[in-house]
Amino acid sequence: MSKARFYTDVNVIRPKDYWDYESLNVEWGSQESDTSALEARNGKDIQGIPWEKLNYSRDQYRH
Repeated sequence: MSKARFYTDVNVIRPKDYWDYESLNVEWGSQESDTSALEARNGKDIQGIPWEKLNYSRDQYRH
């Protein structure tokens, strides 16, 4: 087993929740579903740009 050259006592001076990744429990918030290929073909914006709040439409921007 190798021994670290730097910060050899980091797990002694830090609390257990700093280094114990096995007990880490990540709670994710709600996530929006991805845009499907069908929705993109039908004109849904896949970049999340709020076109209704801009001074020009998506079609005006594209042409």
